[in-house]
Amino acid sequence: NVNIATIIARMLSMVDCRVVISERNNFSSVAQFSNSWRNRFLLPWLARIFYPRADRVVGISEGVVSDLSKSLRMSRDKMVAIHNPVIVPEMDQPRAMPRHPWFNRTPDTPIIVASGRLEPQKDYPTLLRAFRRVVSSVPARLLVLGEGSERTALEGLANELGISDSISFAGFVTDPLSFMEQADLFVLSSAWEGFGNVLVEALFCGLPVVATDCPSGPSEVLNGGDFGSLVPVGDEVALAAAIESGLNDGQGLEALRKARAQDFSVGRIGEQYLTELLTDR
Repeated sequence: NVNIATIIARMLSMVDCRVVISERNNFSSVAQFSNSWRNRFLLPWLARIFYPRADRVVGISEGVVSDLSKSLRMSRDKMVAIHNPVIVPEMDQPRAMPRHPWFNRTPDTPIIVASGRLEPQKDYPTLLRAFRRVVSSVPARLLVLGEGSERTALEGLANELGISDSISFAGFVTDPLSFMEQADLFVLSSAWEGFGNVLVEALFCGLPVVATDCPSGPSEVLNGGDFGSLVPVGDEVALAAAIESGLNDGQGLEALRKARAQDFSVGRIGEQYLTELLTDR
């Protein structure tokens, strides 16, 4: 909405200024799975008309750029991928222990953390089914951070699967990093993403990471699997196997993962944005 309005505003004002717009999610997936007719039909039609009129279109991952180019039938000449600036200096500050009873635990009970809105995009049902497979052999716990419209349904599914005692839906938290620092593994089960900020945050905390190879972002953050495990979308068997492997073999690479997170620092990404914003038209 804002991208289209900004381009129209420049046209109406007749001001000769550079306009750089940014696409934050996988365009075709948002349109395909939206329940809104406006998102499914009107906005894609308007975007095809107005996006080419921008001086530059920034996608937050190479996957977002490729998908947008295909969806809008738009040349990539005006498009560029710039990853999200996730790591800021304030993240180096010490954090207090989260107020959750699970962190007063014995060391042999690993905690898996997932973080994100409780909405269809995040595909938590697949994660819960994968977790049932994990706890059949590993006495683990799953801590889910976030709120959303699917909470009641997910709590019901956890009860149906017989794993309610091993799952905690913690709701919205102001400092998810404090939970990640105390966890043993981070998992992302999304059906689609734009980028996946939480993966960078997990790497910053040195956590082993398991993510779906969804469109788009996780594969780029994890560099094709160099910094974490990638599994097919919706595959509970593969997700469970990767989680078990991460809990068993994912330790000892904290420094490597933390170094990768710095590739997404505000300083490095900010320079890329400045280049696009200040380039002559």
